[in-house]
Amino acid sequence: MGVPLPGEVVLVTAAAFAAQGDFGIAGVAIAAWIGTIAGGTGGYWIGRTGGMAFVRRYSRWLRINEGHEQSVRVFFDKHGAKTVIIARFVALLRMIAGIMAGAVEMPFGLFSLCNAIGGLLWSVAFAALGYIFGRHLSQLEHDLSNGSFGLLLILLIVGIAIWVYRKKRSSATTPEQR
Repeated sequence: MGVPLPGEVVLVTAAAFAAQGDFGIAGVAIAAWIGTIAGGTGGYWIGRTGGMAFVRRYSRWLRINEGHEQSVRVFFDKHGAKTVIIARFVALLRMIAGIMAGAVEMPFGLFSLCNAIGGLLWSVAFAALGYIFGRHLSQLEHDLSNGSFGLLLILLIVGIAIWVYRKKRSSATTPEQR
């Protein structure tokens, strides 16, 4: 409903727990789908009820000014369906798409269909990602622990190189140059 919650993080984590056998992956994906549809629909009705006046009132957060209103309407007339589906995968757009669809009075049936399709794709994609992550967690932990030492060593070398460079550069300048 326009609240920037970390949906992907929650979904991937829940799916990883499902991979460990704590609960079923289908339930995780279905719950995410229902939640994302509810959130998108709530955003739509906020936009539909408040209209462009709502958008203008909160334009600094929505990044839309009065000059954009007509462009937004034209854009949603041409690309609204695709936007609602694709926006599901982009955090900021996910928050704004439902509100804007409602504000420009996109037909609710079309919005609902696109919201459901986008929500399904998003839920399945991130649930699968989390499930795969959870199934390979022990291997990932092993790889990360081995890779961490190498990464730490690289960061240490880069840090020392930067420190030496700055030290040489500051000592090379004369007091008049400072």
